[in-house]
Amino acid sequence: MAGEAASAFDPETLVAAQSLASDDAWQTYGWHYPPSFHLLIAPLGLLGFSAAFAVFSVCAIGVYVWALRRVTSSIPGGFGLAVAAPLVVFVLITGNARLLWAAAFLFSLSFVLQGRPRPGGAMIALMTLKPQLGLSIPVALVAARQWRLLLWSVVLTAAIILLTVAAFELDCWARFFEAMGATTELYRLHGQNAVTMVTWYAFSRQAGAGHDAAIAVQLCSLAISAGIVALLVVPRRGVAIDLKIAALCLATLTATPYVFQYELVLEVLGALFLARAGTGASLAGRFWLCVLWLLPVPGWLIGDLAIAQYAAPVLSLSLLLYAVQALRPPAMRPSIATSGRKGL
Repeated sequence: MAGEAASAFDPETLVAAQSLASDDAWQTYGWHYPPSFHLLIAPLGLLGFSAAFAVFSVCAIGVYVWALRRVTSSIPGGFGLAVAAPLVVFVLITGNARLLWAAAFLFSLSFVLQGRPRPGGAMIALMTLKPQLGLSIPVALVAARQWRLLLWSVVLTAAIILLTVAAFELDCWARFFEAMGATTELYRLHGQNAVTMVTWYAFSRQAGAGHDAAIAVQLCSLAISAGIVALLVVPRRGVAIDLKIAALCLATLTATPYVFQYELVLEVLGALFLARAGTGASLAGRFWLCVLWLLPVPGWLIGDLAIAQYAAPVLSLSLLLYAVQALRPPAMRPSIATSGRKGL
């Protein structure tokens, strides 16, 4: 709001600004959102810190709840479980934006299934405010031959970028990419914050691998995740829509190297779609849904256990298991619910 949006990417300026809101000088965080995210949060600069936090949190949970109602209407207790998930509470406490991203994801699915590519493309464009989470989405759009949706997504993303340039000037983008380069170097040298990440990159770094070796492992995960998404969403394959969406949720998390524990909100959504596909009909299925719902909790409760040490294997195993289930011939699939025909 002061006309210095690019300074958000300067560590010293950012730390000084954070110290105005908190006496905990050690709790400093980098700013890793693209400048387009500034368009969303700039009006909060008119408020004090506590008021801004409250407004942001209320809006985030409100939009998330609004989007969830379509998904959970056919799952007994699903709405309460989705809102009260440990991860959702954690995101609210930390003032994170992942609930907004998850809501945009759900709204985009709703518009796509209604055959409305323009608003669906608008929601996907908004998801580029956290771009590394979208690596699997272009794969899904191409495999599903959603050409109009893909076009609207690209056009509206370009419009958001141009609006950002008009509001904050081109230098803001230059400073963003410069800051991202510095952050990448910190990961290369020190495995910065890898302990709180949930990717194969973080798993490999925790296991003692260097940056390049960990990136190689992550690229393998990216290739497998993209291949599964492409196989499942190809038209006329006969895969239940809920299983397709659940796989996309899980693949979104396993594809990119830069995913922290609060991004597991998407894994909560994946569990909901698996439940709607009938996964909870068996004891083993209910057990695994509970594992997904509680995934971050062991890392919070057990002092010597980092979430990076187990999250990526659990997510990838889930993706592989349900991809196999989805790709089995119809006669060999377990009986699943058909409740996904209304709303989402």
